[in-house]
Amino acid sequence: MHVNDQDNQNGCGGECSNCSPGSIPPATGGFKGWPLVISAAAAFLLPLVLALTGAAIGRDNANNQVALAFAGLTIGMVIALVIHKVLKRKLTSLRDDEEIS
Repeated sequence: MHVNDQDNQNGCGGECSNCSPGSIPPATGGFKGWPLVISAAAAFLLPLVLALTGAAIGRDNANNQVALAFAGLTIGMVIALVIHKVLKRKLTSLRDDEEIS
């Protein structure tokens, strides 16, 4: 089946070679620039750092070390989720303000 550029704009996924590259609309939303860096650092580095910190605090006892590392990892993931949601809410409100202007 042949798909042309008009069909692509009407919902084709654009996964075949029948569409020109410029006919696929760019993705909207998502983070760009510093919000992306902050969100990525929060998602990956913060839980790791808190897990290592928890493990270092509980280094005297192996059970405490594992428990505190897991607690640090969990707390880091929760904080990362909160940071991501706050950034998403701020960016959504900024985009809405730009659309109104």
